[in-house]
Amino acid sequence: MDSDNTKILFDIGYKFFNDEISIQDWQIGNLKILPKEGDLSSTNNWRGINLLDITSKVIYIVITSRIQSALRIDGIPFQFGSSPNTGCSDGLDSIKSILQLNKEHDLNTLAVFVDLVKVLNTIHHK
Repeated sequence: MDSDNTKILFDIGYKFFNDEISIQDWQIGNLKILPKEGDLSSTNNWRGINLLDITSKVIYIVITSRIQSALRIDGIPFQFGSSPNTGCSDGLDSIKSILQLNKEHDLNTLAVFVDLVKVLNTIHHK
């Protein structure tokens, strides 16, 4: 992307995240159902995909890339699922170990699980 298109995209993203403009197409996806192999009368042989506006995808990729760069420098190594080379299963293994150790020592333990799904699409940006 050349510098002119980069500036245009930046200006649109800046205005959107500062609530200066509202782009409905970025908030709506088109669900399409695609067939898999096998007997198509079975609902298990179909899958859905969500088609989104390409501009919003590019902006979210740029934001995600910048956030991950900042996490590599300033983040802690326990941000499972949002850091490269770590996943939710890594975090769950750690939590299971801690809960098991507490159980072995007869300690009461409370755990809260929060699923932040599609945070960039659902938060109020202001």
